[in-house]
Amino acid sequence: MLRVGGARFDWGHAPFHWAQAATSAPHDPVTLATDAVVLGAALGYGWGVLRLRRRGRRWSRWSTAAFVAGLAAIFVAVGSGLAEDDDVNFTVHMVQHSLLMWLAPVLLAFGRPLTLVIQASPRRLQVPVVRLASSRGASLLVGWPVWLVSYATMPVYLLTPLYGLSLRDQTVHDLVHAWFLTVGFLFWQGVLGLDPVRRRHSHLWRMAGLAAGMPIKSGLGVVLMATPARLVQDVSLGATHAGGQVLWMTTMVASGIGMVTLLAQWAVADERRGRRHDRRAGVELQLDQLADARAQLRRLAGGTAEAGPAVQAPLAGEVPVALAGPLAGEVLAGAEAPLAVDELDEERLAGDEEDDERAPWSRWAPSTGA
Repeated sequence: MLRVGGARFDWGHAPFHWAQAATSAPHDPVTLATDAVVLGAALGYGWGVLRLRRRGRRWSRWSTAAFVAGLAAIFVAVGSGLAEDDDVNFTVHMVQHSLLMWLAPVLLAFGRPLTLVIQASPRRLQVPVVRLASSRGASLLVGWPVWLVSYATMPVYLLTPLYGLSLRDQTVHDLVHAWFLTVGFLFWQGVLGLDPVRRRHSHLWRMAGLAAGMPIKSGLGVVLMATPARLVQDVSLGATHAGGQVLWMTTMVASGIGMVTLLAQWAVADERRGRRHDRRAGVELQLDQLADARAQLRRLAGGTAEAGPAVQAPLAGEVPVALAGPLAGEVLAGAEAPLAVDELDEERLAGDEEDDERAPWSRWAPSTGA
């Protein structure tokens, strides 16, 4: 038994030794290949950050820390001593799968790896990556169909013979791990929306999708904790309860992180919309003032023409400020300049309209080639 904050954990079929898990690791080919991929991803991410730094651009330290933590979670799940007991200890098995399905994917999504690839890669690589990210297939891979698959994955795995098959066949077990990590990463990519894709759902839709899946994900943990019968094949009742506790805690933590992030994104988006509204109101006020000034100039020009040549002569060059008024004098001195600024402001505001729902690719792709 292990007691954590009042909750008692029965580790299941076999005792779990922390010292052994910290000092040992599996050495089968699949595990070694996974470790190599994790190391390569870390090196590639670091290369991208350094490449941006050489260009004089900064990359978020929080994104870097999140991505490294996600890779560390993958290593702990499949490359550490924890993986040696996953087939004999149901609680360890649930810790491993929770890391792969929920915690590691959300951390990797916070790392924004696709954004880093687009910003740091040479131009010849940026173009195909952007095209791939803007394709309909990419939009579908992070959309609600994958969300539904993600919600159904863990119940189908635990409550069907697939669990027992994965214990008896190592190839099936490895494929299950790959499936958990892939589906989890695509799910959090779609929910958080931090990397560029063809179409991002609104904040309300993503929050609703996350909230709709919470009863399924955490509910499975509650069912396993409270069941009076053995629901999982070849797993004792005590181990089933302990595994349910692990599943419930990890899904609640990951879902809470996602919900807080979406609320913060929504608040920032509303603030940006407010600033755009204020800028647009200022531009419209400037345009109204410019139109009034030009109308006043036309009236003044018509009045001075009736006054005779002695007063009309200065109109060939510049209207005296005392005659035309301060605002009219400014318009005559540079009538085109304010209009050009207003036109630029209008273009900038029009571009900002797409910032929340379909951000322009110039946000992610640098303007200079490698």
